[in-house]
Amino acid sequence: MFDWIFKDINQTITQGTKISVLGPNGSGKSTLLKTLAGYTVPSKGEISYLDKNKKIAADAWYLHISYAAPYLQLVENFTCREMIEFHFKFKKTLQNMTVDDCLEISNLGKHQHKYVQHFSSGMKQRLKLSLALLSDVSIIFLDEPTANLDADSSLWYLDLVEQYAQNRTILVGSNEPKEYPFCTQTLNILDFKK
Repeated sequence: MFDWIFKDINQTITQGTKISVLGPNGSGKSTLLKTLAGYTVPSKGEISYLDKNKKIAADAWYLHISYAAPYLQLVENFTCREMIEFHFKFKKTLQNMTVDDCLEISNLGKHQHKYVQHFSSGMKQRLKLSLALLSDVSIIFLDEPTANLDADSSLWYLDLVEQYAQNRTILVGSNEPKEYPFCTQTLNILDFKK
């Protein structure tokens, strides 16, 4: 016997849509985002990504999506610069940015030679958000994006979204309205537990 985390979700999300995924702690917001991104396989149903009405193979989803969450791990024994270089071996940078551009935008330039394992939780979160939002992808998943960020870094995050994510699809898992003021649609996970 098992309990459904969520069921009967039938959504079509068009390019450029900004959606906040809402629900109390432990309700399944993170699980839904991880499932939509392909990190978790649904026990029933199907998720499809289309590019110009052509279905994208599941093993190629990573080329079209990026993901940032406090629980995702970075390579701790890389320096900040090495982490950015490594990430962009798998994804293209937005607007042909360089590693130096990414360091400047993330406000981590003076820490570029510091090992990620010595970063504070806020610095790690800034790096994760930068990697996600500065990747040339069409869909961005953000789970609790301002977790571990101070007030200034939270404003930096909103500015990053405004500058670099205008025409891209974003799904934000959060209960904090300050994390998704740019979202125009909501999806309440509790609606899919009945």
